[in-house]
Amino acid sequence: MAEPYIYSLNTMISLVRGAEFSQNINRIRNLLAIYRDYLAPQKGGRPSVKATDVLRAATVLLHASLEDLLRGIAVYRIPKSGEKILDKVPLIREPPIGRPEKFWLGALKPYKDKKVEELIQDSVRTYYQSFVTFNNTTDIAAVLENCEIDLTEVRKFYPVLDEMIQRRHKIVHHADREHRHQIIRDLDEAGNRGHHVAKSLSVKKVEQWVRYTERFVTKILDLMSDGEYGRQFNSSQQQL
Repeated sequence: MAEPYIYSLNTMISLVRGAEFSQNINRIRNLLAIYRDYLAPQKGGRPSVKATDVLRAATVLLHASLEDLLRGIAVYRIPKSGEKILDKVPLIREPPIGRPEKFWLGALKPYKDKKVEELIQDSVRTYYQSFVTFNNTTDIAAVLENCEIDLTEVRKFYPVLDEMIQRRHKIVHHADREHRHQIIRDLDEAGNRGHHVAKSLSVKKVEQWVRYTERFVTKILDLMSDGEYGRQFNSSQQQL
């Protein structure tokens, strides 16, 4: 009888995070399928803003999925880092703060029953889950470097990721609205003169963002697990 294969902890974390990310990607693809099957124009032309709002929702969910994965990696990897990296993380406290600062010995009193390792883990988790956002690939690169993940093989994904992140920012903070001088006048569904209040967005563009984000994540998890994640991922794909 063959001995059971024992994964390293890095591989186990990669597989768990990868599975969670894949679930989110399936949710995004479901939104894209809804758009294609029920909302996309049947005879060409520019789709309505209401129809493409589904694509905007998919874009926001894609960015959230990427952020969730990166935070999960950081929460696992950063506590194992050296002093230089840990010094960037504030000590957990109530209320939480988003920047490291000096503290008196009394600040440790609420945590007297915790091990130092637990205090570090809780501090890192609170910081990354409550205060860290990823507004561009510079932010992404910074956390991956802190996690000691080599960026050489992932930089090629940055331009497309940045495009997706910036569009998500426009959607979330500006409702994806066109500037007044950019408003495009066109015929609405009723045949009346109208205008598009939001910037156009195609399903092909969102599909590209999904593909590149998925490839980026696969490469990150593969690097984190010394290639084991990729082998398991490819094996599971062949079994489908």
